[in-house]
Amino acid sequence: MRRSLSGLIELTLLNPRLRLLPETNRLGTQIDLSAAEKIMGTRYAGAMDLDYGIRFDAKDGRIRMADVHVAKVDFPAVPGEYQPLFTRNAPRLAEQLLDGMVLHEIKPEQLAMVNGLGFRVGEVRVTREGLRVELLPVLGGP
Repeated sequence: MRRSLSGLIELTLLNPRLRLLPETNRLGTQIDLSAAEKIMGTRYAGAMDLDYGIRFDAKDGRIRMADVHVAKVDFPAVPGEYQPLFTRNAPRLAEQLLDGMVLHEIKPEQLAMVNGLGFRVGEVRVTREGLRVELLPVLGGP
């Protein structure tokens, strides 16, 4: 994923490593980062560790990140005088950027098939084995 921050910094997220956190119904991810500062052309490599809930949006059939919490953002090569600024602001900025991000889209034909059988998608839960998508009967369905 690549995002531009006010046209001044281009942030690239690479190599996500996923963790299942079933005890809190959340997912955890460690991500490598690359930040390119546009004015001077400086690049910094870093890493981020975060966890988040997931929610299913029935309107568009997408599973999205929810309640994103960034535990740590680390850019070791950033000059020392800027480290406090990164430490203080980078986690909150990352949380704002990632909250609501689409993780997966259920194809319309898959949703139509489920609906045609008289079900709808309910809760999506994190288990030890992966994600569990609950199918609930539609009252008055076929």
